[in-house]
Amino acid sequence: MILAENKLAGFFVLDAGEAVKEYTEGSGALLIRSYSIHPDYQGKGVGKKSLKRLPSFINHHFRTKNKVVLGVNHKNTAAQHLYKQSGFVDTDRHIFGSQGKQFVYQMDIKKA
Repeated sequence: MILAENKLAGFFVLDAGEAVKEYTEGSGALLIRSYSIHPDYQGKGVGKKSLKRLPSFINHHFRTKNKVVLGVNHKNTAAQHLYKQSGFVDTDRHIFGSQGKQFVYQMDIKKA
């Protein structure tokens, strides 16, 4: 859950299962699924702040993981911009999901 002002502002799921293999060939990755910010909180920095805190969260709760991957819809340029600003890079890989073509982004997690 992503909280802002003690209210639910968004959510995401970190997946360590078989689906990760669709996004990356290496081991040690987590997959972000269903990352979403409620419309009332969009454009207010909530998403960016949550993604900036993600490496610390992963280091604390998933000590063996060294990267996080996600798929972002090729038409969702606002999300692409947010992910890039937050430390994700485009891997130049593509997958095809229920909403069509997605770009695969990755963030390396530096260990503390």
